[in-house]
Amino acid sequence: MMQFSQKSIKGLFDSSEKMMIIPVYQRAYSWDEKERKVFLEDLKEQQAGGNIYCYGNLLLETIQKILSTKLLMGNKDSLLSLYL
Repeated sequence: MMQFSQKSIKGLFDSSEKMMIIPVYQRAYSWDEKERKVFLEDLKEQQAGGNIYCYGNLLLETIQKILSTKLLMGNKDSLLSLYL
């Protein structure tokens, strides 16, 4: 059974014990400059106001053998662009 939880972006990537693997079928996604600017402005507004901002769904699959986590994006692939 899957377990769901809410995490901040910092909390998601703030771990030296994990390695994130972005599958090939996610890497081809890209934004133009306009979309990147809008997303970064949204991040700044959220951080300044302290409100919760929904970035979409993330599915993290932990693979014990190689101690890594696959990052699979949901509706919005904005976090993938930020990470790359």
